Amino acid sequence: AQKDRGGLEFLTGIPGTVGGAVVSNAGAHGDEIQRYITYVDVLDSINGTSKRLSQSDCGFAYRHSIFRDCQTLIITRIGLDLDQQGFDQAKKQQILDWRKNNQPLSQPNAGSIFKNPPGDNAGRLIEEFVGKGFQVGQAAVSLIHANIFVNLGGATAADFQKLIAQVKKMVYDKSQIQLEEEIVQIC
Repeated sequence: AQKDRGGLEFLTGIPGTVGGAVVSNAGAHGDEIQRYITYVDVLDSINGTSKRLSQSDCGFAYRHSIFRDCQTLIITRIGLDLDQQGFDQAKKQQILDWRKNNQPLSQPNAGSIFKNPPGDNAGRLIEEFVGKGFQVGQAAVSLIHANIFVNLGGATAADFQKLIAQVKKMVYDKSQIQLEEEIVQIC
């Protein structure tokens, strides 16, 4: 936006870093960061070598890249092919407005917890088979968006881990659909 290059407006409001967006192939509103990546420079933390990977070398898929599997590669720089026509401020505002109306922005959260299963929606499954407001300790399924879990005040990491596990089990027991986490937990 500062360089007036378009294309990444869809990332507006997604918490995280550029490197994190590459690791998880961040996306929203029908677009993903992989579409704009031309290269990724990495440092191998095991042997200290650096190399440049092409977009195709990165193994991008829905909320996935090789960096999720190979955590010894440290992303140091990325190249992006962005629209020279300019950053679309109206599209940015439209996405911000959508987020304000559809996500619990006033409560601490980490965004979407689960990937959407093929042909379905994780939020719909959670709402149907678990219910908004379901709570473990001070961690709860948002009342606004069922695939976002919120901190009601004083929630611990253990509260969130238990909530995630219980929601996965409840959805699976009632639908035979196994939810897969979108977030990455680092211990």
